[in-house]
Amino acid sequence: MQRAVVYAVLALLGPLLSVAWGAFATVGTFCTAQSKTGADPYTFTTSAQLDQNNLGIIVVATDNLTAADGNNNEHVGITDAAGNSWTKAREFTNDLGGAATGVTVSVWHSKAGANLASGGNVTVDFSGSVTAKAVTCWEFTMDSTKVIQVDGGNDLANDGVDAGAITVSGLANVEHLWLRGTGVENNGTTYTASTNYTTFTHTSSTTSGNPVASNIGARGEFRVFTGTNDSTNPTTAAADNASAMVVLSEAVPSLRRVFIVH
Repeated sequence: MQRAVVYAVLALLGPLLSVAWGAFATVGTFCTAQSKTGADPYTFTTSAQLDQNNLGIIVVATDNLTAADGNNNEHVGITDAAGNSWTKAREFTNDLGGAATGVTVSVWHSKAGANLASGGNVTVDFSGSVTAKAVTCWEFTMDSTKVIQVDGGNDLANDGVDAGAITVSGLANVEHLWLRGTGVENNGTTYTASTNYTTFTHTSSTTSGNPVASNIGARGEFRVFTGTNDSTNPTTAAADNASAMVVLSEAVPSLRRVFIVH
């Protein structure tokens, strides 16, 4: 008598992801956008194509919805017209006394599974309706056989002053993509990148109008660098700022084994 077929799926082999040397390279911006119309979700369009197998980064900045500093999951999800999967690497809120008194920033990544065409829709889902909001995006090439892992990060709140310094340390000595996203509660467009860093394009990533503190700007910068630690300290408008620094690397996909027993 033939025995029943038994499928046994073993646990992941070793760590979930195994670090591998990679090679990120910059491509350029694929979106900037802003709005001061209350909405949840918020949809904007790309200004250039995000290519399949490339890495897309989106920095989202909004009025805060919650009344506490920290990661409060105000930025819930991102979807796009090509069906790509977007993952939040980090989120941070700088609250100054209640909803819409401060700013929230988040940094998202996607290794695109399909081309997201220029003019394609991208939708950000929030935990509630947000008035002032802005985004800025950047594209990188990467090894098509690898996946992205988050190696570390840090956050910073600055009140009424220039955005301050953030350091991330204690990482493996491999090539990393170092990213900093900053949300600025101001209509000023001043931004000078940290030493050795390159700014995202910030055209149209700041709302306008009065009062000044009713506006939000999204800022991003990056560096491809092999090392265990690095710091950022950009020059921004003197304002209430929320910053999140994130460090990514390429990794070998984890493996599963399937045994079929007859």
